[in-house]
Amino acid sequence: FSEMYKMGESLGAGAFSIVFKAQTLQPAGKAVAVKEINFDAIPDGRYNQYCELMEEELGILEQVKGSPKLLQLHNVLADLDEKRLYIVTEYIEGYNMADLMDWLQDHPKRSAPFEDGCWIPSRVIGRIARDLLVALKDLYQKKIIHFDLKPENIMIRAENGEAVII
Repeated sequence: FSEMYKMGESLGAGAFSIVFKAQTLQPAGKAVAVKEINFDAIPDGRYNQYCELMEEELGILEQVKGSPKLLQLHNVLADLDEKRLYIVTEYIEGYNMADLMDWLQDHPKRSAPFEDGCWIPSRVIGRIARDLLVALKDLYQKKIIHFDLKPENIMIRAENGEAVII
């Protein structure tokens, strides 16, 4: 793993995993997100259940490859000695809808921030809605149910305002 990626800052954590921002070493400097799963941290009674969930998550990520409004999988690596699984996905520079909603609550008479000092025009809000509908249509066509669809799992790309479900 360390020959391919350089780990960076932690982006968040779950019960048995941590998500990091990382950089590829070849090609140099491409940002990715790495979910590191520590199988030693999983209680014996939940190990099989968690493995099934991971297998299902990876299967879904494989199925949605090429869907532009859904998080894209790049690589899956295992370190058997350390009992770690690494799921490498695209890194989305931007903010999530929960952050946007918090900002709107704090600034009720304004539109949402897009960049420093700027406001999101209604056409961009419309684009976000359209992007989400495209993502949901892709999931529906593949007969996939996203069981954790919430504002924190909808990212808005800083570069173009595109919405992506993670």
